[in-house]
Amino acid sequence: LRKLNFSNNWEGFEKDIEIDATSSIEIRNELQFIPSRYIVVDQTGNGLITRHTTAWSSNYLYLYNNGSVSVTATVIFLK
Repeated sequence: LRKLNFSNNWEGFEKDIEIDATSSIEIRNELQFIPSRYIVVDQTGNGLITRHTTAWSSNYLYLYNNGSVSVTATVIFLK
């Protein structure tokens, strides 16, 4: 059990993304349900990644970069 990682314990998926400054991104939902949470586990660039005002659906998830520079990040979406 010592070799289990984060993704072995949660229903979710990990996605590498790049978001331009003050822009949003549409991400295909890879789950059979609409996730309720997300965690930014790695980030390069001085931005603040938040949910976009567009509601998440069974097809797409939307994130927004509130910062003034582009951001490259790894995000985990969870149930």
